[in-house]
Parts: sequence; C-alpha cells; structure tokens
Amino acid sequence: GRYRAAIESVLVYGIMDHLGVLLRKDHLQDVFCNVERPMHYCLALLELNGVGFSAAECDSQKHIMQAKLSTLEAQAYQLAGHSFSLTSAEDVAEVLFLELKLPPNGDVNGQKNKKTLGYARRPGAGTRGRIDKQFSTTKDVLEKLKPLHPLPGVILEWRRITNAMTKVVFPLQREKRPHLRLGMERIYPVSQTHTAT
Repeated sequence: GRYRAAIESVLVYGIMDHLGVLLRKDHLQDVFCNVERPMHYCLALLELNGVGFSAAECDSQKHIMQAKLSTLEAQAYQLAGHSFSLTSAEDVAEVLFLELKLPPNGDVNGQKNKKTLGYARRPGAGTRGRIDKQFSTTKDVLEKLKPLHPLPGVILEWRRITNAMTKVVFPLQREKRPHLRLGMERIYPVSQTHTAT
C-alpha cells in the first residue's frame, strides 16, 4: 500500500525532468498540465472518498429487472410453443432454426442449398438428440432475424438485461462497503489510467 506508493512517487519524480522534455517536444505539455494532472487528482479523491451507494435503490432496480426477465421468458416460451433454456445456445438454435425454420445464421437471402449449414441429430443420453452442427445465435445473427419473427428480439432483450444484472448490478452489490461516519454505504473504485497496446 503506502510503501509501494512512496516508491512509485520517488521513481516518477526522478524521471519527471526527462518526461517534461519529451512532452514539450511533442507539444503535449499543455494537455498534461491542464487535463491529465487535474484528472488524476479527481480520480484520487474518488478512490479515497468513494461513491455513495443506495442498497435499497439497487435492490429495487434488481427486482424490476428480474420481473422483466420473467415476462420475457414467458413471452419467449409462448412464441416457441414450449419452454426451453434461454441460456443454452443449442436450445435457442434448435427453436429458431429447426422448429421455427428461420434462415440459418441470419442468412435472409435464403441460400438453403448450402450444405455447410446443415445439421444432423446424434442420439444423446436423454430422449432428445444433440445437434451436431452448431448454428450461430450471436447478437449479429439475432439482429438479422428480428424482422422475420418476434422471438429473436425477445431473446436479445433477455440477454441484454441478464448481461446488465451479471456485469453491473451483482458486482456493485458485492463492492459496497459501509461508511460509519457518514452512515451510508459507499463503493470505492480503483482507477486504471495506463494504456497498453
């Protein structure tokens, strides 16, 4: 923590003269002084003070998203005529391309003679066979299929909300920390300002 920060600041101070020459040579001194340094000060304050977090509002939004997911699942099952796993690309492909007969991989031009997009059923352990050739159910393919049937649009919306919950809502709930003096919960972010190519 503090020991590492002290070492890094001494190292940066030692090379600052050399970096100043390079910044002036590339005409970036003004950007460094008026944009970069103030930004780092703001980011440091943000890391030290944290950001206010309302657990009640987050829970409220989570419940709204879960209700919307339930509605979308029911709608998808109604459009397909049966329940299936929206998380399984294989189940989604089976419903879209084999049952609803939508063009494989979003090929709206209807090149049905392509043998590379065919499928074969292999007997599995259960009553259902497994699709040997995997059809694509990516976002791009589902976007192409949206004008042809309402189910791809429902699946896209379900994936969007599920992604928001798993990548935003749940991580934020894990990161909240109580701040005793302020009597509230806060999130303490860590900023990464380096670039890599």
